[in-house]
Amino acid sequence: MGAVRGAIGGVIAGAIGAAIWAAIAHYANAEIGYVAWGIGFLVGLGVRMLASDSEGATMGVMAAGIAILAIVAGKYAAAGMALDKALQEHAPQVSENDMFSAMADEVCQTRINAGEKLVFPPGKTLDNAENSVDYPPGIWDEAVRKWQSIDPATRQQMMQARQEELQMLTKVLGGAMRMQVFKESFGPFDLLWCLLAVTTAFRLGSGSHEE
Repeated sequence: MGAVRGAIGGVIAGAIGAAIWAAIAHYANAEIGYVAWGIGFLVGLGVRMLASDSEGATMGVMAAGIAILAIVAGKYAAAGMALDKALQEHAPQVSENDMFSAMADEVCQTRINAGEKLVFPPGKTLDNAENSVDYPPGIWDEAVRKWQSIDPATRQQMMQARQEELQMLTKVLGGAMRMQVFKESFGPFDLLWCLLAVTTAFRLGSGSHEE
C-alpha cells in the first residue's frame, strides 16, 4: 500500500508542479528552467510523504518517472498556452472587403457555371483573388452591389458567421502547430534541469536523503 500511496502523492505533486510551470511561463512570457527542478522536488516530496515506510530504488524510480511526465506535461501546456496567446493576438478580423471578395468569388463561379470564360489579371485566379484589382473587369462592382442589396441585419449575421469560420480555422491550425511548437521549445539547458529534477525526485522518493 505504501507504494500506491506514494504514487498517488507523486502524481498529485506532479500535477501541481506542471500547472505552476505552465502558469509561470504564461504570465512571465518565458520558461524558467529551474522550475523543472522544483517539479522534481515536489514529486519526490509527494512520494515520500505518502509512501510511509516504503523506501528504496523502486520508489525512487517511480518518483523519477512521474517527475519526467510532469515536466513534459508542464512544458507541453506552456507551449500550448503561448501558441494560443499568439494566435489570439493575431487573429484575423472579417472586414467588408472580405465580404466583397466572397461575393466576387460567387459572381465568378456563377458566370463560370454558365459557360462564360473569365480573364483574370496576370498571376491571379479564382483561388488567389482577394481585392478589386485581382478580378476580371466588372466582377468587383457587381459583388459590391450584391452585398449592399442585402439588409444590414443579414449582412451583420453573414459577417459574424464568417468570423466564426475563421476562428474555427485558427483553432484547427493551432492544434496542428501545437506539437511543433512543443518540440521547438526545448533548449540546450532543458536536459540539465531535467537531470537535476530526476535526480532530486529519485533521492527524495527513495528516501536515500535520509541515509
